[in-house]
Amino acid sequence: PQSNDFSVAGNFTNSNTFTYGTGTVTLNGTANQQLTLSVAASQSFYNLLINKLTGIVNVGSNMIVRNTLTMTSGNIDNTGFTMTLGTATSARGTLNYTSGTIIGTFERWFATSSTGTTFLYPIGSLANYRPVNIAFANIATAGKLAYTFTTTPPDNAGLPLTAAGITSYNNFNDGQWIATGTSLVSTNYNLTLDGNGFTAFPFTANTRILSEQK
Repeated sequence: PQSNDFSVAGNFTNSNTFTYGTGTVTLNGTANQQLTLSVAASQSFYNLLINKLTGIVNVGSNMIVRNTLTMTSGNIDNTGFTMTLGTATSARGTLNYTSGTIIGTFERWFATSSTGTTFLYPIGSLANYRPVNIAFANIATAGKLAYTFTTTPPDNAGLPLTAAGITSYNNFNDGQWIATGTSLVSTNYNLTLDGNGFTAFPFTANTRILSEQK
């Protein structure tokens, strides 16, 4: 229905094109739920609410949440695929977050005016919530930015590396965050990565974020 809300306690399978309208689809089953979208490039939800006390939502394709993504409880496993919030720099969508983890790629839109606010990427692994928070001081060119957390450890190429009197000798082998930008250009931003569950080394005042462009 174009503007009706409905809840799904089992699997959601679409064999054609889902007409998203302006309603909310709530996934609230007590077991794992499979979200199967047959026409991945064009599949959208207007509002999507995840409210699962047990089980996870498995997503087997790319998908778009056009207006509001609400994560009240429960994980979303879209490994190998991208969940995009919003549809353009002028329609960036809203994330209402309480708990849960996106295990895969989460992508957000940013306008040149998207400064002074901290934006959350509630990503991580099945075992650990390892979110990204980013706040832009300037955005020269609007666009999209996606983050993925992977448990594949980074290599130590280019190390040791000394900057501002601090020498980094090793990367944590607990995993890494991968950022993928589309058109977005910024020269000043604050980035926070939460290494919850990292055990390879202790966190100290000299722990640094290292980036590698590929």
